[in-house]
Amino acid sequence: MSLASEFTARHGELIRLTILQLLAELPSCSAIDQLILPPIEAMDLTCSIDQLRGHLSWLAEQGLIEAVPNRLGGTTATLLERGGEIARGAATFPGVARAKLRR
Repeated sequence: MSLASEFTARHGELIRLTILQLLAELPSCSAIDQLILPPIEAMDLTCSIDQLRGHLSWLAEQGLIEAVPNRLGGTTATLLERGGEIARGAATFPGVARAKLRR
């Protein structure tokens, strides 16, 4: 694997973990994509809205979140139990960066 592809893979893993952790911190464990993007960018993780929607779709396919289209033309993401375990570091999942265990 080249250095560039390693970087891209790790970048995606960090974004996916950040999404899970952001959702876990919200009282409803749910948010629209337009509200998820600014905190990701604030952490210096470059991501377009289309890339974010791709990550949300991937997380949904893995059963870590539920992602449904909303009437604004975007996606509403809701954290599922397994995604919450990964967000707090109680479990790991290939394709998502490992979180430090939070209790």
